[in-house]
Amino acid sequence: MMKPKRARLIFGSITALWLTVTAPLVCAAGGDLLWEDRFDLTGGFDSAEAVAVQEHRLFVFGQGQVPSVNGIEDFDWIIRAYDRLSGTLLWQDQVDGGLDIAENARAIAVHGRHVLAVGAAGGNGDGDYWVRAYDANTGRLRWEDRIVNPAGSETAADVVIQGQKAFVVGTRVKVYDVKRGTVIWEDPEGSGEAIAISGNTMFTAGSRNGDFSVRAYHSKTGVLLWEDLSDLSGGQDTATDLEVHKDRVIAVGSAGDFPNRDFVVRAYEPKTGALRWEDRLDLGTVDEATAVDIKNRYAYVVGRVRPSGSSDFIVRAYDRKTGALRWEDTVDFFGGNDIARTVTVAGGQVFVGGSLQEAGFSNPGIVVRAYDAKSGGLNWMDQLVAPQASGIKGIASLGGQVHAVGSLSLDFLVRTYAANSGRGCVKTKGDFRKWDTGKTVKKKHHKNHHERHHGYNHDDDCDDDEKHHGKHKEKGHHKRHYSKHHDDDRNDDHQKR
Repeated sequence: MMKPKRARLIFGSITALWLTVTAPLVCAAGGDLLWEDRFDLTGGFDSAEAVAVQEHRLFVFGQGQVPSVNGIEDFDWIIRAYDRLSGTLLWQDQVDGGLDIAENARAIAVHGRHVLAVGAAGGNGDGDYWVRAYDANTGRLRWEDRIVNPAGSETAADVVIQGQKAFVVGTRVKVYDVKRGTVIWEDPEGSGEAIAISGNTMFTAGSRNGDFSVRAYHSKTGVLLWEDLSDLSGGQDTATDLEVHKDRVIAVGSAGDFPNRDFVVRAYEPKTGALRWEDRLDLGTVDEATAVDIKNRYAYVVGRVRPSGSSDFIVRAYDRKTGALRWEDTVDFFGGNDIARTVTVAGGQVFVGGSLQEAGFSNPGIVVRAYDAKSGGLNWMDQLVAPQASGIKGIASLGGQVHAVGSLSLDFLVRTYAANSGRGCVKTKGDFRKWDTGKTVKKKHHKNHHERHHGYNHDDDCDDDEKHHGKHKEKGHHKRHYSKHHDDDRNDDHQKR
């Protein structure tokens, strides 16, 4: 049920500089809840896992639990499209891929009229690699690709759309014609957890044979340009996310077998793959980086560290060129296990989502925090402790709003906040996206949006050509779905299905 927050509406003529705005504005302080969608499909465990935003529309991808058959847990994919400003549901698709707990929603991307959702579907007792392409306006299925591998489980983990191509990585790399679904090229050995595009180069990050893996391909031909395959610990090393901006590819993840992991950040030269800098934290047992976003000079990495008996929520801002640490925020909320899972940067702020836990309680709650991108100062935050499993899995920002998705007490959750750091007004209709403290900003066409890379910074002069959209992180950007990557993490964070 939609639960819009009461907000003051201003009607009439409002003059900002020399422009006159006549459509209604919702005025709110930063962090105020503008609207929320929370639903329970059939009484089971439902969760939103990924988010993508484009102009006035918001696309959320997750899964919902349906009644079991013969004692087998069954989950359906759920894709929901909203009016981004009002929260009105525009269309929904619920699809059953088969009876299997391996059915996971992983990532979603939007570009023009194309929406792609990727993940795994149950089949033959193992997961199948599954890609579904929708019409963004109507929700009509345009094409799908499903790989059933009798030899083992398959999954699609991340997706980016660039121009007329859709790039998907998982247990293999596949590049599609986004309109028709025909395969342009494929690398069956190119497994990964995350993908990023810059110009004619596609980068993937993951784990190969237990080693930290980053690969660069020619995006048109599929030719492998370079690979970094590093054994960082002698155990299981994994890159969980990566971003590219101008002269740096930054991959983040962990090194070592659970629970003895290190937090890892590695920065590469995009053309050659040369390692430019590395940061590694070993503060206790479970230290790991889960997601990254880059804006201009800075790279923002989130995750968790465990200096004592419980894990702490951590955000670190680096100089992307040198690796120098600019600021850090480490938070132990209530003495339990906390983790930052997803990050996106927009409008001079860093938005981070994750979960928190009270000591002595098994189920985590949700947390969203907004930082000043330069100083690391906390602008606002939202946190809820719930009686059942909860957490934020994806985050996106555009046009004065922040969209956080995940689960709250086993329910599918979408929460939309006012993004501004102070008090301002967000226009609900018309040609202007933002009115804030005396100036009106015209909406800007934004071509490719991914769950890790949603929105733009009105105050920045950086080149849009250097940005990678399409996620992200969602990305975020986008930009990640960390509880889906590691079974032992679900146990550690008490987020069992």
